[in-house]
Amino acid sequence: AAAAALTALGHAPGEPSAELLRECEELREQSRRQEAALLEYGRREEELAGRLEEAERDRDELLQRVAELEGRGTLGPTPTEGELSNLDPVYLSRRVLDLERECESWRRERRSTEDSLERLVTSLQGALQDKPPSGPSSPTAHVYPRARKAAPGASPGTPSSRPGSRAPSRPRGQQRSSDATPPPACWHWKVSPDDMGVRGEE
Repeated sequence: AAAAALTALGHAPGEPSAELLRECEELREQSRRQEAALLEYGRREEELAGRLEEAERDRDELLQRVAELEGRGTLGPTPTEGELSNLDPVYLSRRVLDLERECESWRRERRSTEDSLERLVTSLQGALQDKPPSGPSSPTAHVYPRARKAAPGASPGTPSSRPGSRAPSRPRGQQRSSDATPPPACWHWKVSPDDMGVRGEE
């Protein structure tokens, strides 16, 4: 009966029909598409696994950076390891940027303070070098008459022998002893025409 039915449909017994061949080809095409999709899914899975590993590595580096910056004396409590494990990478990145800005501000303030101290030390050194040496031989050390003690045996009214002071003048009627002494003779020189000698005469 089956053979008769196939013969009536135009198919010989034992030969597949065109509909069955078409269905088989569709199944093979669907299988190939599924295999290609599986390969694409595997490639994407490997890519996502690599990105996840890289994200975890970046997260560990950010955690380490936060711990280092927090350990440099930043105000505020240091989060524990359990608290850090619950933080997302976005917050860690923002926290790292904030801490780096604080460190940079602290470095600028330290450099400014060091420059101010260096200028102060330089000015102090210049002032010490310009200061005259102290001692009796200093040309700028002035001893005023009021501060100078009187010499032994000198009367209180005796004028001081300060350099540059003028000596007391003599009375008008008194003359020096050298005023009465005549001036020395003046010698006049002339040449004799006879012997061209030189002789002096008063």
